[in-house]
Amino acid sequence: MKNLQQHLYLIVLFHLLFTGCGSYSSDEDKMDGKFYPVVTSTSPSDGIYTVSIDTSNSVTFSEEMSSSSVTTNTSDTSCSGTLQLSSDNFSTCVQMSSSPTTSNSNKTFTVTPSSSLSYGTNYKLRLTNGIKGVSGKTLSNQYTTPTGFTTSI
Repeated sequence: MKNLQQHLYLIVLFHLLFTGCGSYSSDEDKMDGKFYPVVTSTSPSDGIYTVSIDTSNSVTFSEEMSSSSVTTNTSDTSCSGTLQLSSDNFSTCVQMSSSPTTSNSNKTFTVTPSSSLSYGTNYKLRLTNGIKGVSGKTLSNQYTTPTGFTTSI
């Protein structure tokens, strides 16, 4: 009997080690007892220092988002829209060539600047809480990349 208990204990332990506990998902933010969509990744990644001046920018969310809620500025350098890229702490923003394109079942949105970015410049990406998931829930908070990325090639 003791041998059986030890084997069961080891089976449970190995199962937890390989599959995890599953009690909380790090790709969703829980507030007020509800799960809200969050940003799971950006490209270029935050903190990268060798980004091409001709790069596109992508953001991936934890769930399918309403494509009409992810907008950007295509007419000037104002920080309008819910997806913004700036090199001056959002006093002005990079003008994009077109509205964001979607992929990954409306979880990933990509924008392309209308002209090349400046060499040796740090850029941050900001996403406002006006962005909504198809569930109707907005981002729990505005998201800004902490460090941003820097062009140096």
